[in-house]
Amino acid sequence: MFKKFFGFLFMCIFVLVLASPVYGQYVVDLNVPITGGPYGQETGIWCGAASAQMLMNGYPNPNNCVYIAQSTIWNTIQNNNLPGEPANWATDPHGLQQALLILNPPPAGTWALMTEPIREELMFDILYWMNTTHYGVATLVWGDAHWIVIKGYETNIEPVPGSNPVLQQITIQNPLPVGVGETATMTGTIWYSNYWYGPVNAQGSWYGQYVGIIEPPQVEGAVYATMENRTGDKAKIISPKKAIKHARHWIKKLKLDLKDPSYSLLADINAKPLDPILVREEINPYLEKDTVVPYYYIVPYATAGEAEKKLASVCVLVNAFTGKFEEVTGYDEPKKYLEKENALEAVAKYFELTTEEMQNAQAEVVFTPCYFTYFRAKPFWRIEVNSEVSYVEIYCPDRVMEMAQDPCIHEYPIDPPEPVYGK
Repeated sequence: MFKKFFGFLFMCIFVLVLASPVYGQYVVDLNVPITGGPYGQETGIWCGAASAQMLMNGYPNPNNCVYIAQSTIWNTIQNNNLPGEPANWATDPHGLQQALLILNPPPAGTWALMTEPIREELMFDILYWMNTTHYGVATLVWGDAHWIVIKGYETNIEPVPGSNPVLQQITIQNPLPVGVGETATMTGTIWYSNYWYGPVNAQGSWYGQYVGIIEPPQVEGAVYATMENRTGDKAKIISPKKAIKHARHWIKKLKLDLKDPSYSLLADINAKPLDPILVREEINPYLEKDTVVPYYYIVPYATAGEAEKKLASVCVLVNAFTGKFEEVTGYDEPKKYLEKENALEAVAKYFELTTEEMQNAQAEVVFTPCYFTYFRAKPFWRIEVNSEVSYVEIYCPDRVMEMAQDPCIHEYPIDPPEPVYGK
């Protein structure tokens, strides 16, 4: 990945696989029982090192697991990144693959670098391999910005040679926040329209390719997803009250509390939904302001004791037009949103603006992959005052929010492909 981007986490996976149809679905769930949960990257660009660390200490047989320091892995990656690449990678796919093979290769088979220009075909290889050998898979998301680990999935049928399963849900391990990491489960629609919406955009060996570090199966197939329509007339966005109703429905119907331990609060009858947050999604940061893009609601949930403080421990994301489930995420510690008035106060203080100057200020919550965030559940405020735009972090523990004029929204691969938001 580029040094100007944060890296992504690979999880240490001691595997427990569930591979049985549930409500007409085929489920693979690779658990991470190691003390402390996901290993977060130790620096902003050590996603490759963290990913390899988790893979090498997460083989199905504990006797094959080895814990290796991220610093050692990082040095090995740097020694094996391909020379002469036009892009300035912190961890390129070749460097990550070689680090795995040099430091602790798998007990059987090999770690192979697989690339495909057609994402549905590489996705099939990934799901087939996870179902067969029970290892997690490393892949790049948002083009070439992030390494993550695919931890589990649900499809309508088992991914066997020649089949074309439909991806219903996918669970990933994310290395951020630094030193912690978080888990997210999302629909196939969100995976393809948001995380895997485009291939590597850096000139060089992997340009135009989707990338995975897996053991190559000699099979053919493709994995599709039902691409839900996620855009519409802003006047038809559902109310916050309806967003909560839909979130409750999906928690019960999809049994979201069982998807990962970090979502367990959703099973608590005393858990309380907080005020939903409406978010404008802009995966391509070069869109015009009035371009039709998706909107979604974040519905945060808090324990009974933390609800008054508005501290959320887990949240459910739903489509702002239809209320359909999109994603669920648990947090490493309870977090609090910055209210609109507080965001405006932060901007006024930062720029020393008067009350009169702030009268016509416009504020909107936005998600764009950037140094502020790589989490759809952690967007930011975009504040416009007198045609000047600034940005404020929205979600953190109860403390003074950091504020900046530009969250590097435009530090993004040149000419990213247009996302596909649905029919």
